Amino acid sequence: MNLYIYIDESGIIPKPETKVSDNDNFIMAAIITTEQHKLKRHFRKGIKNLINGNDKYAKELNENSEIKGSHIPENKKTIVFEKIFNNCADYTEIGIIQLHNKYADDKFKLVPARSFNYLLWKFLIRYYSK
Repeated sequence: MNLYIYIDESGIIPKPETKVSDNDNFIMAAIITTEQHKLKRHFRKGIKNLINGNDKYAKELNENSEIKGSHIPENKKTIVFEKIFNNCADYTEIGIIQLHNKYADDKFKLVPARSFNYLLWKFLIRYYSK
């Protein structure tokens, strides 16, 4: 059985010299599926429903090949989420990784790309050990 994992991140892993506030977080979200084509189809339908009649979202999608989640109000995001959850729940899981930058060790944050890879590796190890 093949697993397909789609990952998106929000925020940054700051270098040690960067000051962070109490609420600075780095978030990675993963959607894991065994039915890649079905998931993509329902995601695209959700995006199509989101941009239907909304020129701002259509323009952003056309210019950037994506619509930034931070540009969409929470109540509008549910259009896409519900399309996925209502149609793909039998073969799809969601995973979330959250790093509280304030509590991350400076050595850990020294090379943000390596930190990203480490967080993802830890997540996948836990996921596969289920």
